[in-house]
Amino acid sequence: MRKILFFILLILIPVFYFLCGFKKDIKPFLEKSIKDTEPNDTFNTANEVVSQELIIGFFNNKNKFTDKDYYKVNFSVRGVSYKIVQTGVPAIDGKVTIFSPDRTKIHSVDSGRKGEAEKIWEFYPVTNFIYMLVESKASYNEKVPYIIEFIPLVDESAFEEEPNNDKKSAIEIKVGDEKKGLISPEGDVDFYKVVFPENESSDFTVELETFSNHDFGFMIINDMNDKVKFINNYGWGEKESFPFLSGTKGRYYIKVFMNLNSNDNSSPTYNLKIKKSETLLNGDKNGNIIFERELNDSRENATELVKGKTVYGTLFPANDEDWYKFDTGFFAKNISLILSRIRNINTKIEIYNSNMSLVKTVDNGRTDEQEEILLTNLDRGNYYIKITGDDKSLVVYKLYFTTQ
Repeated sequence: MRKILFFILLILIPVFYFLCGFKKDIKPFLEKSIKDTEPNDTFNTANEVVSQELIIGFFNNKNKFTDKDYYKVNFSVRGVSYKIVQTGVPAIDGKVTIFSPDRTKIHSVDSGRKGEAEKIWEFYPVTNFIYMLVESKASYNEKVPYIIEFIPLVDESAFEEEPNNDKKSAIEIKVGDEKKGLISPEGDVDFYKVVFPENESSDFTVELETFSNHDFGFMIINDMNDKVKFINNYGWGEKESFPFLSGTKGRYYIKVFMNLNSNDNSSPTYNLKIKKSETLLNGDKNGNIIFERELNDSRENATELVKGKTVYGTLFPANDEDWYKFDTGFFAKNISLILSRIRNINTKIEIYNSNMSLVKTVDNGRTDEQEEILLTNLDRGNYYIKITGDDKSLVVYKLYFTTQ
């Protein structure tokens, strides 16, 4: 019923405006619905309203050329998110600001253009009420009102559930799942957690995409060692992806964030997908391909090499380092390593023994397609390989390991 009234008013207001020849005030028609009762230009004089009703007011402070209207918005229905829309008013550049009950600023939205609506795509109230300031930055309009509606977001099974702004409130997502979410208000973040049952592991990829023109990104946080990967290509509307994560490392958190494109008024909606890595590279039927297992940025989390098998890995994002480990075995003393598919990037390879003493460094300063390393007369025991590269974008490589 409220939505019907909202759209009827949107139609009737301009009709009355034009029928009156720009001369008569339409206030009498709306008088019973107007919540804007002056004076209400301070917190202490805020008009009290409820989120279930439309707020109708005027930017009518003609003498001061600007107008500020404060409202105390009570939420009788909790546990839901709201989309907040303030309709545009001709010749008015408006602004909406939300404050907590202690009058601390939470968020403000300002399109920066005259006559345009102000929208907060998703707001989750964590208190019984908020304060809201609606203001015109210049000019006034005594004939056309603004209308504010709090629209409860319809719950869908695939959508995130607010609040999920930290690790404690993170939403669980499994390999193979997809979640939809909104980053709103500006500065909002969404947390997810990928948890694996005991004795179960999986190699997976995180993908984040949006149909808007905002810049989305995410962070991968390994809860076991607090290692973090920051993934963002810094492009408006670009898809973000990070492969070769491994469930054997335990619990992961995914933190989704957004840089607002002020020229894009579309909904800041995203899709978060957790996919098995094999679906990207199609694997190898003979099992000769294995995957780097992120986060392997330290010796303690090194990926184990298997004789005669090729490991796919990435040097991504910038300043990434990948660690691997192998055991010479009882008889093998000669080790062969081949690093290939490195293009336009100079790689540095460091090999350490179990005491973390440097055994060999390979860094020829060239952007070769392939590096071949032969280690002879090694002592028996465990060894570690550290691979780093230039500060470049995503690079996929292959590492082949065998003994002689």
